[in-house]
Amino acid sequence: MVFPLQRHVVLHIGKMRVSGITPQDIKGALAPIWRTKFPTAEKALQRTRTVLHEGRLMGFGCDPFSAEAAQRMTITADTIEEAMVYATDDLRAVLDALERFDKR
Repeated sequence: MVFPLQRHVVLHIGKMRVSGITPQDIKGALAPIWRTKFPTAEKALQRTRTVLHEGRLMGFGCDPFSAEAAQRMTITADTIEEAMVYATDDLRAVLDALERFDKR
């Protein structure tokens, strides 16, 4: 069933030339559902990857790695956001420890 692909990806990039689809386009199509409907986003991404791969084999000049790059961009954005939260907490802990050490 290609429903996630039709509903979430084709809706955003369906009128584009397949050779012009970029990772940013795919990321933009999946961003609204990436956190709220992750299983659906994952299915849509997998099917997008398959379509681009088959398109490449058929000679359409599309890049099958665009879907993987979009996934990496999305994961990286989430990871950076989480890391910033942890870094802020860690920095506070280090500053508190240094302050306690200075008071000795």
